[in-house]
Amino acid sequence: MDAMHVVIGAVFFVIVIVIGICASEKKVTVQFKNPETGNILYSGKGNSVASALLDGFDKMYRNLSTNSREETLENRLATMKQAVEDNRHYLKKRDVEVCKEYIQKVQSLLTQKEQERRVRQENTAIQRSQQCERTKALTERQRYIAEQRRMLSASMRYDVLRRDKFRCVLCGATAKDGVQLHVDHIRPLSKGGKTEMSNLRTLCDRCNLGKGAKIE
Repeated sequence: MDAMHVVIGAVFFVIVIVIGICASEKKVTVQFKNPETGNILYSGKGNSVASALLDGFDKMYRNLSTNSREETLENRLATMKQAVEDNRHYLKKRDVEVCKEYIQKVQSLLTQKEQERRVRQENTAIQRSQQCERTKALTERQRYIAEQRRMLSASMRYDVLRRDKFRCVLCGATAKDGVQLHVDHIRPLSKGGKTEMSNLRTLCDRCNLGKGAKIE
């Protein structure tokens, strides 16, 4: 029974390698022990040190709680590189090759995750830019509407009512019919209409409310 030590993330483990021979078959067990209590936290099995290490690492990381998948992969990659470099005397040439293949696989996953992260960042930047443009356009339209409304003075209102003979241009109702007369924009301000005599008319409250923002 041999033992080696490795730091995984911020956790210090004692890795015990147990090599047992049964008939003509060699079995390798890698135990990840708590150095303080001696309790076995994880264990991996295989026909070689490398395969047992990989089995143990897979079990460890399936149960490891991390903030993100990318962080898990980075920890796994760093752990495998450290284990291979510091414990080459435990590994045969083929074992080292297996570990390197595993490291390359994890590195490919990390590269893929990094590319996906960059795409997400780019998409987020585009969405934020589009949202800023929409907000800017909305603000400009609101500013335009407020400015046009301020232009509709009391004297201009009176001029429109007098021109239309104080009568709703749609139904002909007057104040004597119990309605309120409004000065309405024919082309709504929200659709680019302007506050000028040619775009103003007299409507009763019922016709004006029924019109909404439609252009007639």
